[in-house]
Amino acid sequence: MKKSSALIALFPCFMISCNEMMTEQLNSLEQQTVIATVVQEPKTKNAIIDNDVTDIRWTASDAINVFFGESVSSKFVTEESGKQAKFKGSIDVVVGGGEGLDDDTSLWGVYPYKSSTTCDGKYVYYTLQAEQKAAENTFAKELFPQIARSRNFYMSFYNLCASIRFTVTSDDIKAVSLKGNSDELIAGRAKISMESLPIVESVELGEKELKMNAPDGGFFKPGVTYYFVLFPTEFKNGLSITYYKESTHATYSYDKPYSLGRNKFSCFKDRDANLTFEDGGPGEGSETPGDDGKTYVNLSEAGTANCYLVQKAGDYKFKAVQGNTDGTVGNVKSVEVLWESFGTAIAPNVGDIIASTSYHDGYIRFSTPETFAEGNAVIAAKNAKGVILWSWHIWCASEGWKKQVYYNNAGTMMDRNLGATSAKPGDVGSLGLFYQWGRKDPFLGAGSVSGESRAASTGSWTISSDSMTPVIAEQNPMTFYMYNFNYLPDWCWDSNKTAYDPCPAGWRVPDGGEKGIWVTASGNAKDFNVSGSSRGLNFSSVFGSDATIWYPAAGYLNYDDGSLNVVGIYGGYWSVTPYFDSASSYYLYFISNGNVYPSSDDWRSYGRSVRCLQE
Repeated sequence: MKKSSALIALFPCFMISCNEMMTEQLNSLEQQTVIATVVQEPKTKNAIIDNDVTDIRWTASDAINVFFGESVSSKFVTEESGKQAKFKGSIDVVVGGGEGLDDDTSLWGVYPYKSSTTCDGKYVYYTLQAEQKAAENTFAKELFPQIARSRNFYMSFYNLCASIRFTVTSDDIKAVSLKGNSDELIAGRAKISMESLPIVESVELGEKELKMNAPDGGFFKPGVTYYFVLFPTEFKNGLSITYYKESTHATYSYDKPYSLGRNKFSCFKDRDANLTFEDGGPGEGSETPGDDGKTYVNLSEAGTANCYLVQKAGDYKFKAVQGNTDGTVGNVKSVEVLWESFGTAIAPNVGDIIASTSYHDGYIRFSTPETFAEGNAVIAAKNAKGVILWSWHIWCASEGWKKQVYYNNAGTMMDRNLGATSAKPGDVGSLGLFYQWGRKDPFLGAGSVSGESRAASTGSWTISSDSMTPVIAEQNPMTFYMYNFNYLPDWCWDSNKTAYDPCPAGWRVPDGGEKGIWVTASGNAKDFNVSGSSRGLNFSSVFGSDATIWYPAAGYLNYDDGSLNVVGIYGGYWSVTPYFDSASSYYLYFISNGNVYPSSDDWRSYGRSVRCLQE
């Protein structure tokens, strides 16, 4: 057997596999192009043409996950549209035997691509969102999932889900919801097996209700068809669909047993007609009363992320999902504040920044003290065994951030570091936090603008030389993993924001290298000099026209021991862009005397600052 990096091209056309030729190619070339076949069954794929569920096609920019057994996902993308489309990407596989793959391992494909989708070799774990986008006479893009499993590179994709489509008669319906009358789980994170056809074995942290708002914040159009997507379900006592107007709603209920199998399409046509509408508009809004009597502001209403900004005292909540995805984090049994810090040498007491936390109905909830304190904290969700399932950074800063437009259409950046409470030159609050490349969880920076003492906090960090994987990093957000061989794979951070990106919703870690934001903004300069100033550099008139574009010399955390170094002298800022050797990535660094290197590279295990780019 031989291990090979295979560049796979996926064609949804009807072809007969050619295993012997394929195996010969795999064994003779370092990197290959392998023709794969997607056999379509009726009513498949992601876009419906002319409202005909049998005529469904790929569209350009579609992407899929590809797994080889229990492996990290590889992303494959097409630039084509139509019934035939070529998906390109690369994945490491073990080849041999007549079918091309190791005898005990299968190749899996999942549409649409999601960074939260995983595979353990036996099952695929995929999350179907409960809040679904509306599209006219078709599924919303990337809503209708398909699964493939193959012993060779000829992959046959099959629909995983069912669909209920609906139309309305009224021209003032703003939202529609769908649920089973016995609270069946119809969305959420599914455990999926596949022999000949995909089967949903179980649903973790399932969702009982699907919700859909009208496109562009408007109204559903009479006579136009819209599509819900749900897991195959036996509705024991039927199902109900609720229609919402601006301030009223009405429900149509079908109260007989109803079976909706895989690849089945059903229709609720004009069921809003002749219903009596009662008080109560769509959705819960940005503030909702909890079971404890508090009113919680929904921080994730505009989008989920690994970081949420809080600017004043209050009660808040956010969805317990993996970063910017809809992937549930698992069975949450407890919530805990891991650490709090003012970002200074002054030590906080427990509860000075986050006074209380709880978990309810799929949301992490927390309250600040009545007197608002600026700083940072991390909240973790744990399972019954106390294992951390996921964690989120709470950024408490009354100023928030301002946008700064960089030259040459390079992009729009925040005016401060991630985690900073200030953008003022020379202010300790401007230092912000540190991140190892590819990780979503922050590490503390310095407690002053000079010296090498960490900011005081309520938590205790550990240092480890053990091997790190994305899952290990998730479970150990307060462990710094040492050495240059300890790094996360390229896909953890990407220009297409991933589940591990540490920036708030609508923002991401920027691109770097010779085509990155700092080189582009500075006019393609490889390195240059900026007039030095105390404890950092002002890139005004270099990166953009703002009077102050302050980059503090926050120092770094050393890759081999996690120690804090050269605060006030050196600044280093990560990008998402991998360097060619995979153990390193591009970053901006400078010395406070004015020497600037906008396209350098170094080990991913260093802890460095992050400055977020607007998506």
